[in-house]
Amino acid sequence: MVSEEGGSRLIPRAEIADIDHPGNVAAVTGLGLLASTAMYFVFPKTMGCDGEEAPYCQFFMLPVGITGATLSTYGTFVWGRSTLNARASAVE
Repeated sequence: MVSEEGGSRLIPRAEIADIDHPGNVAAVTGLGLLASTAMYFVFPKTMGCDGEEAPYCQFFMLPVGITGATLSTYGTFVWGRSTLNARASAVE
């Protein structure tokens, strides 16, 4: 927190009600991309990617799945590290 003078000050642990840890949005977004890729490979007809369009859909959906896996892994790692650091710094 920033004081009026522009410096920082420590906030007592008892005053902290909730922490919004970084990484949770990235993890959920990555899982959404993975789910959409899985839907394509499980139900290609419902996605409109059967017949002659199938190779083009695979060319598009494979990078989406790789991006989703990378993003969810990154988000989960950052979120987990942040929560562990918050627990480790807790002074009772």
